[in-house]
Amino acid sequence: MIKHYSKDKAKNIHASTHALAAALPYFGITTNRENGDDDDDDDDDDEKLGRTDNNARLSRQIKESGIAKFVVLPELIKSLLSLAHGNADVECGFSENAALITDDRSSLSDISINGLRATKDAVKFYGQGKVHKVPICKGLLDNVEEAHSRYQVDQEITQRILEKKEAIVAAAKLTKHKELVLVGKEQNLIGRRKILQEDLENVSKMLNEGNSRLEATVATKNFAGVEMAQLLIGGAKKKLDVLKTQLGDNSDQMNQLKKN
Repeated sequence: MIKHYSKDKAKNIHASTHALAAALPYFGITTNRENGDDDDDDDDDDEKLGRTDNNARLSRQIKESGIAKFVVLPELIKSLLSLAHGNADVECGFSENAALITDDRSSLSDISINGLRATKDAVKFYGQGKVHKVPICKGLLDNVEEAHSRYQVDQEITQRILEKKEAIVAAAKLTKHKELVLVGKEQNLIGRRKILQEDLENVSKMLNEGNSRLEATVATKNFAGVEMAQLLIGGAKKKLDVLKTQLGDNSDQMNQLKKN
């Protein structure tokens, strides 16, 4: 539907367009006026050719400095005029895709859909929408003969892509499994280290108790408790050596896990 504006509103729109053009940056394009030439010849040529394009006349308006007055405006007008007035073409494409992708063909790939669309367009263009009117030529026959081989090549490429994806997924799963195993081992080593440290504290207490008894026995000169004190000290020292060895092994295993 074409809108008809009143004379005053048309003037306002014209003024707004000029204001927009004035706000846009323009490039210094020198004209023949700087060289003393006049544009009357161009106007005469336009009249001879019957040109009534307002866009062309706007592009020839010149400031007193000899620089083109409206440089961006003609391009802006062309861009605005090139915009579609509706979305019929887009909706038509959606409708054609919906007709192609039925419930039985829901797994079609983008390449297959594009191929079907191209075939339909070719039949419409070369055969006026009728298959039997499409001219049979050598190129068409060659394409038909090579269709199966191209399909096989495409299937091989698709299969390689799928195998590559599966390999990546398998590698990711293996890496995750290794990480879980390492985390489990680390947790076990941490738990074992806590137990060894608790045993070490108990052995240290036993050693301190043995030393205390031995000192008390010497101070009181009651040598009956010397044997018990020596047993405590000897057992504590042996246990202490074993615990230190186990803690050292635990630390080595932790360092080895961190390197992995």
